[in-house]
Amino acid sequence: MWRALLGPSAAAALVLAAACAPHARAPVMDRSLVEETPDTYQVARHDTLYSIAWRYNLDYKALASANGIGPPYVIREGQRLSLTGRPVPQRGPEVVRRRPANVEPPPPRAVSAAKPVATPKPALPTPKTAASTAKPPAPTAAKTPVAKRPARPAPKPGELLAAVAPDGWRPPVADRPVRRFGGASNGFDYQLGPATRIHAASGGIVVYSGPGLGGFRHLVIVKASDRYLVAYGMNVAPELNEGETVLPGTVVARIESGGPTAGKFHFEIRDRGKPVDPGKLIRA
Repeated sequence: MWRALLGPSAAAALVLAAACAPHARAPVMDRSLVEETPDTYQVARHDTLYSIAWRYNLDYKALASANGIGPPYVIREGQRLSLTGRPVPQRGPEVVRRRPANVEPPPPRAVSAAKPVATPKPALPTPKTAASTAKPPAPTAAKTPVAKRPARPAPKPGELLAAVAPDGWRPPVADRPVRRFGGASNGFDYQLGPATRIHAASGGIVVYSGPGLGGFRHLVIVKASDRYLVAYGMNVAPELNEGETVLPGTVVARIESGGPTAGKFHFEIRDRGKPVDPGKLIRA
């Protein structure tokens, strides 16, 4: 009898001890735009070298060097990239179909000796006709093309400065972030209201504008210098396309309506692939 009562008593003691223990904190989810790094990655549609480097927290120059890719860092869909520096076998070029070595080519056709090849006779001069004696039409003057105003070429990536000047940064929005850099956040998180404009925090070149990461629908990456990349993660469509030149204050996106989803905005700055505190660079 005592042995039978021992089990429930011990279970009750364990339940009581668990109730008195302090509550464990729920795990904090990482809201950064970084995913776990695999060994290799196959380039998909919309990818650029910069977006892949950003996705896996890598320096774009190191990623390019590890895969033998030089400026302007062009990649193709389906290409396999090494994210760890180890060589990745690639598909070779299409094989040209050749005749097997053990198959002899068909013999050339023999010319029949019964029918000798006739020697062509020289053409006789034809009498002149009215059509042949007519003068050719006089050439008309070519129209002079209207000179168009040349578009201002965007600076090449190699022409960017090595770093952004201390006074070259500005806040992307006037609102204060609801979550700052540190812990599980690699940048600033905002909850913006309606009629809000997201501005470029620095000048540079748009090196990616496409599907977002970290739960955001859209992502824009601006190459501010050879060192710094700046990312804007949002749920509204951006107003910038890849290859465009931006200045500090250029409108990146507009939030027209409110709501918790439309107003979410994530902002990051990377220095040689590593996240840095935007508050140490941007002076509000």
